Amino acid sequence: MKHRDAVALYWQVKSVTPGEPDEFAPDMWAELLEDADYADARACALAMLRRRVFVGPSEILEEVAKLRADRLKQCPPEALIPPPDLTPIQARDWLRDARRRAASGEVLELNPGRGELKARPSIPALTRGIDTA
Repeated sequence: MKHRDAVALYWQVKSVTPGEPDEFAPDMWAELLEDADYADARACALAMLRRRVFVGPSEILEEVAKLRADRLKQCPPEALIPPPDLTPIQARDWLRDARRRAASGEVLELNPGRGELKARPSIPALTRGIDTA
């Protein structure tokens, strides 16, 4: 999250929270929320403010983590199968990126041929024409 977005989120939360604002708090919120997505953090903060009066950055981060985990669970497993032509390191990086995108709410599309189950040939079909005696 950008610094200005975190500061804006602080003032949005503070506008409905009792107490005096702290001059250093917006910068601290920016540091604590730097890895969070602004839209996710704002949505989580608003949802929590509907239930309670005080909301801090740690609670927002917990809710954002739950939101991202829920999105990842909703992603079909077939969408997280890397293409077969990748090296192991490329496949790891591809999977890490796909999981990040799915957790961010992006809908992952299946590539043709990925995630399809194909029947293996039977043993007699594989050994046809081979003298096993």
